[in-house]
Amino acid sequence: MSMSSSRGYRIRNLLHSAFLLSGMSALLGLVGWLLAGEAGLLWAISTGLLLLFLGPPFSLPMILKHYKASAIQPEQAPDLYTLLQWIVDRAGLKNLPSLYYVPGQAMNAFTLGSGKNIAIAISDAMLRNLSVREMAGVLAHEISHIRNRDLWVMTVADVISKLTGLMAMAGYLLLLFYLPIMLFTQQQVPWPGLLIMVMAPNLSALFQLALSRTREYNADLDAAEITSDPMGLASALNKIEHMQGQWLERALFPNKRLSEPSLLRSHPESLERIKRLKLFARDHQSMPVKSSLFGYSWPDSFSYKTKLKH
Repeated sequence: MSMSSSRGYRIRNLLHSAFLLSGMSALLGLVGWLLAGEAGLLWAISTGLLLLFLGPPFSLPMILKHYKASAIQPEQAPDLYTLLQWIVDRAGLKNLPSLYYVPGQAMNAFTLGSGKNIAIAISDAMLRNLSVREMAGVLAHEISHIRNRDLWVMTVADVISKLTGLMAMAGYLLLLFYLPIMLFTQQQVPWPGLLIMVMAPNLSALFQLALSRTREYNADLDAAEITSDPMGLASALNKIEHMQGQWLERALFPNKRLSEPSLLRSHPESLERIKRLKLFARDHQSMPVKSSLFGYSWPDSFSYKTKLKH
């Protein structure tokens, strides 16, 4: 994947995201119009804008509390914060996100918040099992989500999807109310509109999942360019894929995993992500992480692993 092809791939991702968001918006408008004509269409648009203005219903502290996350202070993890600062500088961001520790054996990292109040949460299993190079890829992936405003994009998609479901439910209730009247007066039941109402929430959810996968691919590509080391993230994804199951599953069925259709995944398959990163690495000269971090002497294992509370 050359620089021109990666640029073209990013443009395709952007167009794909725009298409999916437009499709979700059009579906919401159609449900509103079927529900109450022009008034329903205006109501759908105004309600969606109001929900976006009010922001997500759950605050950052509430979500972090749900995951039992605790803040990682710079003095607890100096190497980790040095790595994060390097990535933030390479990405051209001004603000350093806060880091949070999430207990548990799941290999996971995610980004929350908006504006200057951004947090990156990293699970205990990921902190203990990823190398410096792999952690750099994971953090760069999360920083890419911040730089590309993916949190805002997915919030918009979530608002549209939930509002579509609510309006479709209102349509079901109205239909149940008017159905006896239609039957007794021999009025024609609007089957096409009814079918759209029934299918709209599922279609909107599928659009949302496809949008999430597109943004994940784009964040992978950006992370590879930020670190100049696509194989670092590929190695992390490979390790996450093999360590994600429970210990008994890994011991007895190391290659066995319940597979779900790609259409129903919120994240792309790890193997496909790894494949794309390998294509990127093939056409770009990867920098060894220790030399690319400009003279910083990295330990074989991060000191924060022994400093976090359990």
